[in-house]
Amino acid sequence: MVLLTMTPAIVRAIETARDTRGDALENSQLLSEPSLAEPEVGKPISHSQLIDISKLLKQHTTPTVEGEQFPYHLNSWLKGSKIYIPPPPPKKEPVSIILLRMYS
Repeated sequence: MVLLTMTPAIVRAIETARDTRGDALENSQLLSEPSLAEPEVGKPISHSQLIDISKLLKQHTTPTVEGEQFPYHLNSWLKGSKIYIPPPPPKKEPVSIILLRMYS
C-alpha cells in the first residue's frame, strides 16, 4: 500500500466527502489504512482512499464548492503531495544507562 501526504486539496475533498456522505466514507475505511477522522496537511492517506473519495464525490455532489470549481481529478489533488515516510521510532536508551540507574 502506497501512503501519500495530504495536500490542502485532499483535506478539502475529505471534508466535502464527509459533509456529503460521511457514512459511506466511514464504511469504506479499512483497518490497515490511515484514519481520516482528523484530516490535516502532511498526514498520511492511501492511494485507494483517494480513489474511494474521488468516486464518492463524483456520485454525490455538485461540481462547485463555495462558488469555485472543485477539482475531482486525482492529479490536481496530488500536486505537492509526497510519499509519506513515518517518523522514526524513539531511540532506546543504551543498556549501560539503564544499569546505572538501577544500581544508583
